[in-house]
Amino acid sequence: TSLQFTRNIPLTVWRADQQPGNVSVSLQSTGVTIPLLQGAISGISGSISPQNVTDEDPLNGWRATEAKAIGTTASLENTRLTGTSWNPTATLNGRPLELLNLNQDGNQVTVTFSDGITVVLSQQDTASAPSTIRPSLTVKRLGRNSSDLALYPVDPITGLIEGGVAPTDPNYLIQALALARSKGVMITADQLPEFGNSITFDNLDVDSSTNYGLLLLTGPDRSTVYSSYSGANPQGAIQMISLGSNTDQMVLGIEDLGPTSSTDRDFNDIIASFHNVNIPIL
Repeated sequence: TSLQFTRNIPLTVWRADQQPGNVSVSLQSTGVTIPLLQGAISGISGSISPQNVTDEDPLNGWRATEAKAIGTTASLENTRLTGTSWNPTATLNGRPLELLNLNQDGNQVTVTFSDGITVVLSQQDTASAPSTIRPSLTVKRLGRNSSDLALYPVDPITGLIEGGVAPTDPNYLIQALALARSKGVMITADQLPEFGNSITFDNLDVDSSTNYGLLLLTGPDRSTVYSSYSGANPQGAIQMISLGSNTDQMVLGIEDLGPTSSTDRDFNDIIASFHNVNIPIL
């Protein structure tokens, strides 16, 4: 019934059920309460989830999630989580809910409350490659915009890049992109699959001793850039959510429109599944 964190790095929270009502979620310890979600709404029925992201059924799997918004998301920065045990609590329309289950999978914890309410907690982390096997990347696509993907070397705890530049620095995205081009991996729009299809890139050319963050370059000329570290994005926007992780795999759902756009927030424009990678434990 309690959580302990090994690292003080940003925490992403999202409501992952499709039940009616407004939900508020907190972490509580002795004398301390950290609000995670306030009045969060659920996702549209059939929206992307850790359960359907691997389902190839065209009627019920990931292909059927187009234009179905996920539930409310939030990102917590600069929050001290280590050194204590935390009890997740939640209310539905002001009524307290019972905590039923905590399920940890890599750097992600799924918290299940009564009334079918589910909340996913994940730390914005990066993956490194084991020394013996090169990682692979499977990309599924339901976005119609032209987009590139890029991997760039990053400190896995702080998100710092070469030169000590933090995600909150105004130049972070520019320098992260430069690093991706010089020391990382670039996957261009013409290499990505067509709408509704998937493709696998085997043997990614990465350094097994290095951790990597992910960039999305989108728009007609790919001039809009988003990072897997939400603190680097305009308005701190969450553009990538964890759809499952374990000790050798990580799945990210990516939204290619920003918070000021008229967006469906379905987080399935690109689904990036990294295989044969090392995932730190939450």
